[in-house]
Amino acid sequence: MLISLGIVLARLYVTIYTPRLAGLLMVLALLLPLLRRAVRLSLRRIGMEMPAGVERAFWRVTALAALVKLGGTLYPHLIVLDARPHAYRVYRFLSGETDSLFLPGSYSHLGWTVGLEGGQFPYSPLFHLLSVPLTLLPIPLPLGMGLLAGALDVARNLLLYLLGARIAGRPRAGLWAALLYTLLPAPYYLLSWGNYPTQLGLFAALLTLTFLVLKGERLSWRKVFPGWLGVLIFALLSYTVIGAMTALLLLLLLPLEATLAPSPGQRRRLGAIVGGLLLAEGIVFLLYHSNFSTYLWQETLPAVVRAVTGKVAGPTSLEVDPRLSLLSNWVANWIFTRNHLTEMGLLWAALGLLVLLAEPARRRWRPFLLAWLLTFPLLALFSGLVADLVLKHVFFLFPLFCLGAGTLAEALWRRSPAGRAAVFLFSCLLGGISLVRWLEYILVKRHFV
Repeated sequence: MLISLGIVLARLYVTIYTPRLAGLLMVLALLLPLLRRAVRLSLRRIGMEMPAGVERAFWRVTALAALVKLGGTLYPHLIVLDARPHAYRVYRFLSGETDSLFLPGSYSHLGWTVGLEGGQFPYSPLFHLLSVPLTLLPIPLPLGMGLLAGALDVARNLLLYLLGARIAGRPRAGLWAALLYTLLPAPYYLLSWGNYPTQLGLFAALLTLTFLVLKGERLSWRKVFPGWLGVLIFALLSYTVIGAMTALLLLLLLPLEATLAPSPGQRRRLGAIVGGLLLAEGIVFLLYHSNFSTYLWQETLPAVVRAVTGKVAGPTSLEVDPRLSLLSNWVANWIFTRNHLTEMGLLWAALGLLVLLAEPARRRWRPFLLAWLLTFPLLALFSGLVADLVLKHVFFLFPLFCLGAGTLAEALWRRSPAGRAAVFLFSCLLGGISLVRWLEYILVKRHFV
């Protein structure tokens, strides 16, 4: 009855959306059963098959995520900030200006957006190349790119499930991590922003870390190392900034694992991590980064030195501007983090990560979790003193946030009715905030100048 009343009161908003919603429901009805079979076979091969109840719940969560995220992207009133500029890059490439994607230019220029006076930095063309086939679809290219980014975001649910199930040792912890990511407000902000290369980079980074967690003990094996090299190339080539964050995490992992969790065959494992990273960067350098080597030395480095000198010697500012000083950068980033992850969510995730770090059975994962955590203060320092990372170091922590929150949610749900009530209320809080924000992004934001 309430749904019927809502349709009556908002019949115009529903009517203009009906054809696209019907098309999405048809596609999901056809694809989800096929994906379920494919994922079941793949997980069976790696010994990570979902229990029957968890599998049913996981695909319901995935269907919900696809319906809300892709459905919102399809809504005719949504105005995505960066969609048209990215589509323009694809059209330039197709019109014969192939150099515009691969050589230094206006897209790779470092300016006031990141707090620098100039310089060049590799802006990966991979998402734009992957978007070329979308021009064959009977829909506008900006919409097709948004749907591709939304599909990548939904696919992160599976990677989060695998991380949670392996690290926490309980499939339902992975299920909760996937559900909380679906309810998290921040990804909806990313979808409305339209920073599609960043979203591809975040997906590639999570894929790389998931591969490391699942295959870590066998990285040096002949059958495994090519896959490790492949995901590293994907991570470094998908979006350079996020690829650098992934590389930083792996480099931090080396000393932490050697000191906190020594094990037989560790040298070969760590050697495979370093060797794969060096080989992957060598290949990516030949393919793309070499085009920027001269500019990085002659333009970017001097601009960075001037920026660091000015921020260290300049006055401290607490204004909400990520480019003025170290403290102003942290203030701006904290406001975003608190706003999109919520204070309750941050506390929830911190408690869950403490549970994981303290649990003796999870000792082998302490170096990995600590390395991921340590990337944040280092990247926050870089963002404040060198060049503003435009929140990308916050985005990089989203999966870790969901991993910690999912672990705590699973433990509380399993223990008592009071715990279940707390988890239910926390989930309602996140879901309610996300719903309100997503509706605002679709119907209000950028509609009025």
